[in-house]
Amino acid sequence: HSRLVGVMMTIHDQTAEKQRERELQIQATMIQEIHHRVKNNLQTIAALLRLQSRRVNSDEAQQVLSDGINRILSVAIVHEFLSRRDVSMINLRDVAQRIISQMQQGLLDPEKSIRIELSGPSIYLSPQQTTSCALLINELLQNSIEHGFESQTSGTVVVNLTDHGDSIKIEVADNGG
Repeated sequence: HSRLVGVMMTIHDQTAEKQRERELQIQATMIQEIHHRVKNNLQTIAALLRLQSRRVNSDEAQQVLSDGINRILSVAIVHEFLSRRDVSMINLRDVAQRIISQMQQGLLDPEKSIRIELSGPSIYLSPQQTTSCALLINELLQNSIEHGFESQTSGTVVVNLTDHGDSIKIEVADNGG
């Protein structure tokens, strides 16, 4: 037979917290959309350069345009990863694999049998560091393919990523001449 003597009630207004959460979600979505648009714009620039390269008669000029196109597309790959979700770190191995696929589709001579392999662990870097590494990987692969296999019709290029904790090592080696 107990009797209710009093009531204690706690009220917490979450309106401001919910509004801030919604604003952060909208901001993250906008940033993803910006990265998506940057990626699309970079791909458009690469396509325009490809069109220009068809009008050029000089092999040297075509090579310069092709190198520029590959560099632009390597940066576009990083923006593609950033457009997928709000990320502060990007897996360099995934980016390297995409660059390799891009090279296999666009740079390799179909009459030659050149394989490109990737080894090493997943290494997570900031978007800025990943962009620098993507350009480096692109440059090393281009040099290896262009100069290592000038007089050969087959071979292998290996991209090896090594994580040393406070630094990483990117090696590109080929068995070309």
